[in-house]
Amino acid sequence: MGDYLTSRANSNLEDLRTGQITGLLAGSSYDLYFYGQGDNFHDTNNNGGQNVGVRIGSDVRHTSWDGVVGGDGFLVEDIEYVVFRGIVADGAISFEHFNPGTGAHATDMSFWDSDGGANAVDMDGNASRFHALNGVQIVGTFPAPVPAPVPEPASLSLLLCAGIGMLAYRRRS
Repeated sequence: MGDYLTSRANSNLEDLRTGQITGLLAGSSYDLYFYGQGDNFHDTNNNGGQNVGVRIGSDVRHTSWDGVVGGDGFLVEDIEYVVFRGIVADGAISFEHFNPGTGAHATDMSFWDSDGGANAVDMDGNASRFHALNGVQIVGTFPAPVPAPVPEPASLSLLLCAGIGMLAYRRRS
């Protein structure tokens, strides 16, 4: 999880970004996995933490820290990633991602983790002005790909004749 989209709020204030996943089947249910963990957890000057909060509708989830500098090599739910299960799409799913535990995100309960009720200070005790979003995985049913149009036989014959005619013309020249 060394690569990530990072967002920074100035002076430990909240930073809220939005995203949208499109091209989904309206009425279908999807599970969305959000991976989010930065690489700097023990910095004590507002850079430590670097987890991510994600909100879909009123449901909020936060990643945290596994307690091992550089990571322990495992992907664990609610530590390195969070899951939103059974999200019904209307053709798209919108989400917000933010740095939890800072500014209004620390006091506004609409940003608190839905399954834990916490305001998402990391396990190391840090709240960061940065948040890191490493990736998104979507599990569900997707629209069938639209096949490329296939030329009708008469068009193919016409193209073949034109090609032969061009070759014959080139040989005579």
